[in-house]
Amino acid sequence: MPNEFEPYVDEFFYQAQLRGHDLNKEDFDFSITLKDIEDPSASGLCYFDGNRIVIDEPSWIRKNEQEKEHIIFHELGHCLLDRNHRKVKTTNNECYSYMRGRDRDIDEDDFSCSLNLYSSKWRTYYLDELFDTGTSFPFWYYESRDFPKIENQPNYILSWQDTLVERFEISDIDFSNLNNFLVEVDFDITNTESISFRISLGDIQFGGCPKCTVSTVEIKKASNILYESERLGLPSNYKLSILKREKIVSFFFNDQFLHAVEFDLFDGNEFNFRSSRDAINKLNVNVLEF
Repeated sequence: MPNEFEPYVDEFFYQAQLRGHDLNKEDFDFSITLKDIEDPSASGLCYFDGNRIVIDEPSWIRKNEQEKEHIIFHELGHCLLDRNHRKVKTTNNECYSYMRGRDRDIDEDDFSCSLNLYSSKWRTYYLDELFDTGTSFPFWYYESRDFPKIENQPNYILSWQDTLVERFEISDIDFSNLNNFLVEVDFDITNTESISFRISLGDIQFGGCPKCTVSTVEIKKASNILYESERLGLPSNYKLSILKREKIVSFFFNDQFLHAVEFDLFDGNEFNFRSSRDAINKLNVNVLEF
């Protein structure tokens, strides 16, 4: 086994033992090799005859640390835990299982769902599920889905509106020191040729591409995708909301919950809105603390 795989394999067995499983690397006969895989959709394969794992070399070189861990853990899940792909997702495209994927000899269509590899809370859940298929979706996630009903008068830190706007920036609000806040961005792109929009808080980007062939809403940390919705019939009027309640941040599209992560995943405080190509017909921005 190449030395570059050793840290991920050791971490796999460490995580298993953390969860009370008596799994030791020395008790298993398996191999991992690096070579080109002909199937362009495959980053790795497990061959059960001899528990042989093959990792596609071109895709391995392109992967970051989180993605490398996932592909090694995923294939070890097949070969050592006898896990099959689990093709189950929530109504808003969240993967229930670390073992997402399709069985190439059975499924005509691909199966895809959104798997957050960059959040420590999501990593904990998905590794729990990897070693125990009976693991329930995390309680903190269910608590994060409800759009807030603010009973007390909120503190409007900012309330702003304008027309024909391409970008809007806030750099003088210390979001990190606000325990509970809500950022709301309403805008209208009727009769514009705008191909994409996004709002950002620090290095987290939240936006979509209504004029694209496949219209989705994405949440990204720098260039890494935290969440991607299924294809949406996007309207002309949009409302994007970022809600922080204590340590958890939730994302909403037209008041419908999409995804949640821990706030310490964010790096930086600056908030901005940007639209490509054309100005937005009307833009409303509210930032409030409650």
